Amino acid sequence: MEWITAIDKRPCDRNVKDVEVIAVRLRRIEQLGRLPNSVLQQLALCAYYEDLEKGVTVFRQGDTGKCWYAVITGTLEVKITQPESETKVPVTLCSLGVGATFGESILQDLPRDTTVITQTTCELLRVEQQDFRLIWEKNKELMNDLVSSCKLKNGFGPGINPKPQMQQSSPTRRRSISPVHPNPAEPITETPSAAMSRVGWCLRTLLLCENTCLKDRKVSGKLVRRCAPGTELVDWLLQQSPGIHTRVQAAGMWQALLEEGIISHVNKEQPFKDKCFLYRFWQDEEGATNLPTVEDINTAEEQAREAVATLIQRGPDAMLRMILRKQSHERTADDLETIYEELLHIRALSHLSNSVKRELASVIVFEAHPKAGSVLFHQGDEGRSWYIILRGSVDVVIHGKGTVTTLQEGDDFGKLALINNAPR
Repeated sequence: MEWITAIDKRPCDRNVKDVEVIAVRLRRIEQLGRLPNSVLQQLALCAYYEDLEKGVTVFRQGDTGKCWYAVITGTLEVKITQPESETKVPVTLCSLGVGATFGESILQDLPRDTTVITQTTCELLRVEQQDFRLIWEKNKELMNDLVSSCKLKNGFGPGINPKPQMQQSSPTRRRSISPVHPNPAEPITETPSAAMSRVGWCLRTLLLCENTCLKDRKVSGKLVRRCAPGTELVDWLLQQSPGIHTRVQAAGMWQALLEEGIISHVNKEQPFKDKCFLYRFWQDEEGATNLPTVEDINTAEEQAREAVATLIQRGPDAMLRMILRKQSHERTADDLETIYEELLHIRALSHLSNSVKRELASVIVFEAHPKAGSVLFHQGDEGRSWYIILRGSVDVVIHGKGTVTTLQEGDDFGKLALINNAPR
């Protein structure tokens, strides 16, 4: 692989092409893909590649921190030994998957507070303390989200999977974890995908370069930095491509960014609307002040066509998901028609009459579970909802038998408990 050949060279031997090849690969790592090109190239210039076998200890609790890491492939286990524990047996805190970053304690010269061991063969990106600290000092505002996202103690974050805890069974009925009223103003993922992060970076860079929409504005007496009305963002996007034909289409493209948390309403109260509501990018919400470099602008201009094409493709589905997260009384006639047309193509509803599908259009709700292992309901729970899988899969587990089947895209489940008024 070309990027492996490039990163295997000593940093002092890497040329401009090597750095660009490495940066392109780093862009595919979810957390790093959110960084501007200038920061990625600094990492590409000084980072090292590590290919580790299963069972290798990356560092131990109490060690002096020397490096920062990002997971390219594989899984690692994070263990901690509690000082008050009598047995001194390490407890598994969480696991780190592709896209996770760890080792940020080197910025404070703190000893490692956990032990990290490879669970599988792993490829890691390693940056030594001196280099990482220099990059951090130059780009604190741009990298703040990256560093704050890799805290290990809470066991959550991009690429970090908390270790499941055994639960004691209880005879009392429990309610489903499904939200009663999903909020269309909130993202549906815990972290943006690498592709959409790149799209968001590209659009924000171009907007800042043109210095038109994104401005500091007063909202309820408080200054909100670099925000723009939905109407102006739609106007700007319509100018970017002849493939964007209507304002509704452009609004859907912005909603695709909002549902991944790349942009948001300044008060977190609205999905994207072609109105005077103000929206901003996550970097500006975090307090970023840097302007894009000439190099960043050139890169964004090169990627603009691909970014717009991605949004054109994702916009319609994002608008549908937004409509499905509205409460029934908030859905317009156009909303109901959009939902109805989608229901015509769902296999699980094919046996229902069109009149029933129209009735369902007013009550059906979109629900997202980005984390594998989320429990939708437990055996014995009160039946509250009927589910149809739009994407992904669901395991059906019965006490004493384990997993009895796996349901796939297009399958439905949960209606028997509703029909029979019986527990799950």
